[in-house]
Amino acid sequence: MPNFQKINASRIVVVGDGPAAMITCIKLSLLGVKHLTLVGPRIGNYIRSGEFNREVFEQVNAAISPLTITIPNEYGSSANYIRNLEKQLYAYVQQLNINCIRKKFETCVGHTLIKLINPLDLTDSEIIAADLVFDCTGSKRAVIKNINQTLQQPAFQITPLSDFSFTFAMARFDYSLKDGSGIKWAKNTVIEDLSLLLKLHRLGWPFFVLPVFYHFDWESSNSKQNLYFQCPDNATPDDVQKMATLMEDHYSLHFNNEKIDSIRFFHAPSKKHPDKKITSTFKFAPRLTTPCFYPGDQLSPFVIPLGDSLLDVPFIFAESLITFTKVLKQLASSLIIENAVITAFDLNYEQQVEKQLTSPINKIKEGLLKLAERNAQGSIFEEKQRMF
Repeated sequence: MPNFQKINASRIVVVGDGPAAMITCIKLSLLGVKHLTLVGPRIGNYIRSGEFNREVFEQVNAAISPLTITIPNEYGSSANYIRNLEKQLYAYVQQLNINCIRKKFETCVGHTLIKLINPLDLTDSEIIAADLVFDCTGSKRAVIKNINQTLQQPAFQITPLSDFSFTFAMARFDYSLKDGSGIKWAKNTVIEDLSLLLKLHRLGWPFFVLPVFYHFDWESSNSKQNLYFQCPDNATPDDVQKMATLMEDHYSLHFNNEKIDSIRFFHAPSKKHPDKKITSTFKFAPRLTTPCFYPGDQLSPFVIPLGDSLLDVPFIFAESLITFTKVLKQLASSLIIENAVITAFDLNYEQQVEKQLTSPINKIKEGLLKLAERNAQGSIFEEKQRMF
């Protein structure tokens, strides 16, 4: 049974500039909330090329109904890019007249006030009213971490889902100079696998199994590809680029029986977006935020983490936004909105969200364990144990 508590939240702020933040704004607007503000330095500047699968687009489409987004027909095309989804969502943010502030959340300065700052000009700051704040800043968890810093006892706990963590790298390639009409898969022998393994060992790869490697649909019409692979925790940028070259050479396609020279096809940053790196690394260590809301105090407003701020789902599971849309549906049923104001919040929201997160959390834990077991079965340590 619902356990609604009266609140008076007329000024709603969503901190974040990605899909989760915009979907939250759109959903609240459709539910009748009027005084909405979206905060984030990247608002309107959407260039990310990572891909979502069709199910993500379908779930987002359902979340913002009766509004609709275009659902791509094929996987591996630019239509699946994150930026394509973000641009469609941003168009609705503008259409719904949601107030946008292109600044970064800095700190809470009162029960109904937060401070924003321009990261490009630290003298440019402002304080805005906020009765209820949604933290959609992803794994950065900017709002909830700030709240924890202001309290003697942290309001939120950010807990790793597993004792295992891994480092992954992303490399960007551009094959637009090649004719993709004569595509063939690279067929590698055991000798070629071992040769790659030896080369990777020289770059610090510590295991006797090849790194986990992910790529998108090579046979798509999209010539620009993001490749992902596991790398050593202490790998230098130079080592990561060398590993990317080796991995791409090993797994990539032939074009008309001609092997791709991957070094020539690194996707260099454009003049328009010079900050887009050829390679980058990120930690693969999913964490869960509990509890899933904080009612506020004298120094901070009511705060609810959503999206990766609540549970940062690893990219290989492709379920981050899918999980978010399920939680958002639960949130919508936990609010009472009257005359554009959120007047009540269901305190049982916590238990309902826990149910929604059970399946993805179990899947993440199982996936991390399998990855750890895969590495351990062929680790240098295990191999030495067998030798003696």
